[in-house]
Amino acid sequence: MEIVSSEPFVSDLAQFRAMYRALSGYEIEPIPSDDAVRAWRDREGVYINLVDLATRRLTQGKLMTIGPDSKRDPKDYVRRYVCRPLRGKPSCFSVGARDPFPGYITPIWLRFHSRKHMFLEIRSRIAASNLSGRVVDSGRHIWLPLNVPLNVEGDGIVDSLVAQGEEIAVVAYDGFQ
Repeated sequence: MEIVSSEPFVSDLAQFRAMYRALSGYEIEPIPSDDAVRAWRDREGVYINLVDLATRRLTQGKLMTIGPDSKRDPKDYVRRYVCRPLRGKPSCFSVGARDPFPGYITPIWLRFHSRKHMFLEIRSRIAASNLSGRVVDSGRHIWLPLNVPLNVEGDGIVDSLVAQGEEIAVVAYDGFQ
C-alpha cells in the first residue's frame, strides 16, 4: 500500500497507522519524573502494557498469557512468564507490574519463582554476578527491578526494559550445559 502515489491516500495511511499504534498501546507517553513513577497506579494500564510489550520481545517460543499472579489479590502482581530452555527443560521467570519493594520506585519487576526449574542454580549465578546488589528476596523468590527510564518515548521505554531483562537472562541462563 505504501507504493500508492496518491498524496491523500498516503496521508490517510499514515493517520491510520498512527491510530492503530495508539489503540494497540504502542504509543506510550514519556514518563516525566520519579514522582510519576511512584504514582504508577494512576496509569496502571500503561505499566501493564509495558510489561506486555517487553515480555513479547523477551519470549523465545510460546507466548504465555499475561495476568494476575494471585486470585486473592489480582492487582498484586500482574505478570507474564517468559521461558528459556535450561538443561533440556523450560525454566521460566516472570516480568510484571507490582507495588515497589521498600527502597525502590519502579513498579516493573523480574521474578525467579522458587519452584521453577533450576532455581537454586540461577539464584547462585545471580548472587555471584554484578546483579547481586539489586536482588530482593521475598517469599523465597528473587526479584530484580527493571527501571523505567524517564523522558523517553514508548519504544525507548520498552527497549530499555528488554535490555535489562536480557542482561539478567544472560547471567541466569548462559553457559548452562
